[in-house]
This record gives sequence, structure tokens and C-alpha cells, in this order.
Amino acid sequence: MFEYVKVCPTYGPGFFYIPGSDTCLKIGGNAHFEYQWNQPYTKTQDTQGTRSQGQITFDARNNTEYGLLRSFVSLGLVKRNGTEQSGSQERQGNATTASNEWSTGKQTFFNYQAYVQFGGLTVGRTVSFAQSPYAFNDLQGNPGADGRDPVSTVAYTASLGSGFRITGALEDGTESNRDGIYTFNGTTKSATNFLYNFSPVGGVTGGGTQTIAAPTLFYGGNRYPDAVLALDLDQSWGSAHLAAMTHAINYSGTLSNAGTTNLGSGISSMIGNSMSTDIGYGVNAALKINLDMLAKGDTLNLQGTYANGFNQMVWRNVIGDRNGNDGGGLYGYNGGWYVSGSLNDAAVDVVNNKSYLAQSYGAAGEFTHYFTPTIAGFIGGGWAHIGWASAAQAVVASAATTGGVGNNHPLNPANQYAVNAGVIWQPVKGFKIVPEVIYDKLQTKYITQASGAEPATKSFDMWSTRVRVTREF
Repeated sequence: MFEYVKVCPTYGPGFFYIPGSDTCLKIGGNAHFEYQWNQPYTKTQDTQGTRSQGQITFDARNNTEYGLLRSFVSLGLVKRNGTEQSGSQERQGNATTASNEWSTGKQTFFNYQAYVQFGGLTVGRTVSFAQSPYAFNDLQGNPGADGRDPVSTVAYTASLGSGFRITGALEDGTESNRDGIYTFNGTTKSATNFLYNFSPVGGVTGGGTQTIAAPTLFYGGNRYPDAVLALDLDQSWGSAHLAAMTHAINYSGTLSNAGTTNLGSGISSMIGNSMSTDIGYGVNAALKINLDMLAKGDTLNLQGTYANGFNQMVWRNVIGDRNGNDGGGLYGYNGGWYVSGSLNDAAVDVVNNKSYLAQSYGAAGEFTHYFTPTIAGFIGGGWAHIGWASAAQAVVASAATTGGVGNNHPLNPANQYAVNAGVIWQPVKGFKIVPEVIYDKLQTKYITQASGAEPATKSFDMWSTRVRVTREF
């Protein structure tokens, strides 16, 4: 006999019993197409781009004596071209042509999320519990808002009553959180070499002074997970979120001529001291206010983020994910922009054995208003800042670097501002057309280096527009 599918009303619409079991399953997903146009600066730049993306989700649930048992899987298939090209998406799907090399012609298949929940326990790949759970309508992703990709996590959530929940989590710090480390020498006018007075070791006789290459430091292997503590509140007026997390910077380094003779134990000790660990951190606060008194569905969404040695929490929407072994740091504050500015997590004076952590902070907000049940408009914006200790800026400025620090300071404080406005048309449930106009502006303390696409400047702006067509099911 055939087993007919039975509706499972326990968990809401769309769930049905898997035949022959007491597990309820919901299959969903979306397909969307997006077009983007950016303000051009040279004929070699892409001014247009497209993204075609499909996502399918499986949500399986059943009740147990210990609470809800749930497994959730979300898979995606993405093709990006032109100005929509994303390095982070490339690496997620192993769509690179060689080690650390990006490809513009690849199609990417990747895992959004895959996790298991058992009572209050969550294990697997999901959105960081430090992030705001309230999404913006903005298609680009505002600066100043924590928009990191999902991470692998082990977390426990407990209900405190009256709408309060508290979550503690340990998350994989290698997923999308490691930006570069800038290495400099604070005792000479050279950023790459210094004099070292060595003592004889290993049977080598004599001693003296030798010029050697300064160690190049980068993120080493993962030693500690990121620790998260989050507090959430849900009420009839809206929701609130407050979270803090740590982030370990494990320094690793190389000395190009460490194998040469007459390098004593002192230099080995210095490199060993440099390969210690700093603990960065970040704080995220968010508020979503329901404004149904204006029109049903109206909301005000606010978010603020502060990070010390953890730029991804503030700049992720702007720069994307980066290679964990990025020793040179990041240059470029938005997709398609080549205005130079350092987005390193840390800067290290390898001679004085002193580290400086970047300080980033920002805020984002968005107001959504429904003119009719099928037509809404939104307006929002964001701001992100990165800064460095004045002592670190002064030391680096005194050293001679390639191109001259006056034309490309590697510790360049910067602010980025973005404003956006768009319309949501939903003629049929689950189907949306969203056009949006975006204006971005970047301002830096020091003149940036010309890239061939943009001139050397302290101020740079860009207009862009996007249109997204989405079908959710």
C-alpha cells in the first residue's frame, strides 16, 4: 500500500511527516537574479555585473523528552560575473584556479549552513551568534554592520523567561575572521631590514653585527576558538540583541635568511617572542523596532559594532573574506575599489616586540515603510571607521617604505560612509523585485596610492545601482 504524505501542523506551514517516521520535514529555498551597475573610472573596469543564485533548504524536526531535535541544511549554487564577482564566494566553493588565486569564470557550489539542534545545544555551521539576527533590505550590505559568513560553532542557548535568551558559543576563528598582519621595524629607517648584534652559536666562532631581513609575520595556525556570549530579547514592540566575542591572533613568522651562519640564539628568541598571541574582541548591539502604528510591517533596524583586532565584525560587508595567511594586509575598501588603505587586524614592531591592534567601529540603520501591502520603500545607511594608535602611525611614517608612506601609508585610518534607498514590489507572495540606488564615500587620513583605476587621493566616492528579482518557496 502507498503511504500518503501527512501534514505536520506542529511547527508551522510547509511541514509534512516523512513517510514511515515521526519526523517533520520542510523543504524550501529561493532563486534570484541580480544586476549591478557601478560608476566607471577606467575603460578596463567592469561597470556591470550579474549574480544568479539558487538555494535549497531542508528543515527536519521532531520533539523528544529532552526538547526539540532539529537538523537544518542549506545548499547554494552561485554564478557571479563582472562587478558582482566575489573572492569570498570563490573560496567558499573551492572555485579557485590555483592556491590563493581567484577566478572570474567559475560557478560556485557551497554550503550555507548545516547544523543540528538538540534542546538548547547547537552544533554545526550557522550564522555567528555574535551577529545581529535582524536582516537589512539593502542588497550590498552596509559598512558598520556585522555581516560575516556562517561559521562552525558549538553553542548552548538557555531561555531566561520574559522573552530573554542567553547563548554561549565557541566558534571556528579561521572561517571568515582573519585579516592581515603588517610587520615593520621600529628602530631603523628600513621597513625590511635591521642590524642585529649576534652571539656565536652551534659551533660558530666569532660574533659581530649583521644586517638581516626582518621577520614577516602572518596569522599562524588556529589555537583558540572565538568565544561568544550573547543576550537576546523578543517582545511585542520588537527585539534587541547584545553580544561580545573574543578573537585570537596567533602570530607566525619567517626569517628569509634564518639559515645563514652566525645568527645566534638571540634572534631566534626574538622571533619566538613575536610568535605569541594577542586576543582581540568585538561587541555588537542591535535593535529592531516594530512600527505597525505607521503601517503594517514597518520597521526601524539599528546596529552598532566595535572591534579591537577583529576588523571582520565591522568591515565584512565591504571587504569580504580573506586568506588567513595574508601577510601583506588588505588594500581596497569595497568590491571594485582599489583605493589603498590597511585593513590589517594587527601591526607588529618586530624589533621592539610590540604589537598594535586595529580599532574598528561603525553603525548602520534602515527604515522600511509599506505604502501598500505589496509595495514598500526603504532608506538606510552605514558608517565604518578603522584607526591605529598614533604611536604606531608615527613609527611607520618614520621608516622608508616602497612608494613612500606619504603616498601609501600602510596604517591609514579611514572612514567609509554609505547611503541607500530602494523599493520592494511583491505582487505575489514569495516573489519580489527590488531596485536600489547606493552612494559610497571613502575618506582616509593619508594620501592613497594610485592603482590605475583611481588616482592618488584622500577622498573617493562611487554611485551604483542594483536590481534583484527573487522567488522564495
